[in-house]
Amino acid sequence: MAYKNLLKLLTPISGLLLSCLLLLLCFPPFNLYGLAFISLVPILLQIQKYPSHPFWKGLCFGTLFFGGFNAWIIPLKAFAPIFHIVLLWTSYSLILGIWYGLLFWLIVRFKTQHPLLIASLWTLMEILKSLGQFGNPSGSIGYTQAYNLLWNPLLNSIGTFGLSFIIITLNAYCVLFIISSKKRTQHTVIIGLLIILPFLYGLFFSNPLRTSPSIPITIVQPNIPQKDKLNQNKQPQLQKELLTQLSSITSTNNLIVLPETVLTRFNLQIPSFMSAIHSILKNTPNHLIWGSSSYTPPNTYNSIIHISPDLTQQRYHKSQLMPFGEYTPYRKWIEQTPLINQFLPHDFNNGPVPAPLYVNQTAYGATICLEGIYSQIYRKLAKKKSEFFILASNSAWFFDSSAAKKLFAIAIHRAIETNRYIICASNTGQSGIITNQGKPFTFPMHQKNSFSGTIIPIKQITPYT
Repeated sequence: MAYKNLLKLLTPISGLLLSCLLLLLCFPPFNLYGLAFISLVPILLQIQKYPSHPFWKGLCFGTLFFGGFNAWIIPLKAFAPIFHIVLLWTSYSLILGIWYGLLFWLIVRFKTQHPLLIASLWTLMEILKSLGQFGNPSGSIGYTQAYNLLWNPLLNSIGTFGLSFIIITLNAYCVLFIISSKKRTQHTVIIGLLIILPFLYGLFFSNPLRTSPSIPITIVQPNIPQKDKLNQNKQPQLQKELLTQLSSITSTNNLIVLPETVLTRFNLQIPSFMSAIHSILKNTPNHLIWGSSSYTPPNTYNSIIHISPDLTQQRYHKSQLMPFGEYTPYRKWIEQTPLINQFLPHDFNNGPVPAPLYVNQTAYGATICLEGIYSQIYRKLAKKKSEFFILASNSAWFFDSSAAKKLFAIAIHRAIETNRYIICASNTGQSGIITNQGKPFTFPMHQKNSFSGTIIPIKQITPYT
């Protein structure tokens, strides 16, 4: 009877809209992660009552959800015609929505109410959505739990997609509890176990807390507006201000970390700038790690530069580039059309397979911006003996949107999955340190400042890694 009364409240779109809203509230900036345990119930109930046209319902659900999730794209209108940005935002959301159309079609096609099959199909869809040139795992259900300290320890064994599977299973059993009175006791027990067992796992199998040996670090947050970074006339002044900020760091035996592409020039090819950097580091035990565009003929890279106290250099070139942001896919064909004028005049090149850099004898993995969403990059670097990670980014493109906070929340998953500390250095924020247990220490956003802390290198890997 309760099931019938509940279904009376559902129209062909009400469950879809309600699930979209609940799911969006689980992610930054809201972080109401507890809603994830019931967020899919309305849409799954709706499929039970209105099984017709499942592909179109799934397409609408996915498009609306990612339209809200990717609203951080809209501030790019400050740098491009608003029509182009709206077209990018809507088409990207629509493309991601297709995955959910296929998912809902399969659920109805199999005529299944079984929670494990629904969870398997949904999780498989998330995995497939993350693969390939345009693959993007962000927005996966598991990422709702970044700040759930009771559940996120599970990440060290099953990863984000495993966490998605459990949450989806829990939602599906809640649906069975509502629609099936005959096995309600059984479903109640299963729901209880799905909630309690992850908590018990976290009590006994979370990544162990380390206390030594530690490395002191300083994160430099320049807080340079993107429009200023793109203004070549302002580069000399920005360079001067950055050098002043670096000179003000008085601590020694330090790892100084700056964000992605601190200045929009080929800084390594500017002798006066590099000479000033060397003067700051000279006769100190400090290491400087900073982001810059670099040019190694004939290739151009988005790079991380590591300068050691003896002024030797190590470099990491970004391997996972952002389509249409750092390169134009299918450029040869697009160049034959007027559309090419709307894209980058030149592409960045993919770097080689990521490999560790070194602070003295300690290996670490450097990653840049979008690479933070790909767990496979971090797993490979951990297997290559990296003992901590650096994630350098520039969220100034997106102003006060949720982009920076979403990326930081995803980095929490990478820290727990690999049992590694992560240093997040961003131009305007969110900068901070994430422990191997996923505990975040964040610094104020949109402030020009330097922040100090410590990290602990860790050699042990997790079952997930």
